[in-house]
Amino acid sequence: YQVQGCFPRDIQRFMKQNNPSGWKAKWNSILAGNVTEFQKQYSLLAAQNPQWAQELELFTYAENVNDRILWRFLRAQVTLTSNSNMEHADGLKLAQKWEDWISTELGQGSCASVSNTFYGFVSAKDFAQFRVVETLLSEMRQGIAVSLTVALVVLVLVTGNIIIGVFAAFTITMIVLWVMAMIPTCGWELGIVENIVLVMVPGLSVDFTAHLAEAYNQAKYEDREHRIV
Repeated sequence: YQVQGCFPRDIQRFMKQNNPSGWKAKWNSILAGNVTEFQKQYSLLAAQNPQWAQELELFTYAENVNDRILWRFLRAQVTLTSNSNMEHADGLKLAQKWEDWISTELGQGSCASVSNTFYGFVSAKDFAQFRVVETLLSEMRQGIAVSLTVALVVLVLVTGNIIIGVFAAFTITMIVLWVMAMIPTCGWELGIVENIVLVMVPGLSVDFTAHLAEAYNQAKYEDREHRIV
């Protein structure tokens, strides 16, 4: 489709500065499909500002098809100056707002006519990190819940006593919570290694707890005080 919209704004400004009186006629010819004039103005601007041309090549790619410019892709970069921290839940909401905004923009004007062939999306390292944190937390909760459930069932079956099995599982739960509390206390961040360790905690703590529960259950004394000793 023809060159129009926000992309050639730099060329338009360049034409205004170089030819304040006659730039509009040339600009209208470019909008009408004058590829030669567009290439001429682009070359002049690239010669004057090589850095602009280099950045443009990194952010766009187009082909000349039947003397018409066919855009294969273009990229727009937005740099935010805010350095505030936010929770991953708030970050995901912000990412969704950006997605909604770009979807709205792509459904208007010239973009609407090529919506079936030209797609846009938002890509940001922080947004991807927010999604990673959400996945890590979700899988960590699921893994710990499954581990504790399996530990409870096994302890009840091994000890043959529901009360002892429940108390032993509760002890393992408290160990997991204690280890989880060490992460923010020590100033650590939840990463892949920490996520794996937290899922392993129930498995590492169940062995010692199961031996104590079995020893209590098999003690020869009848009263609790002597069984604990």
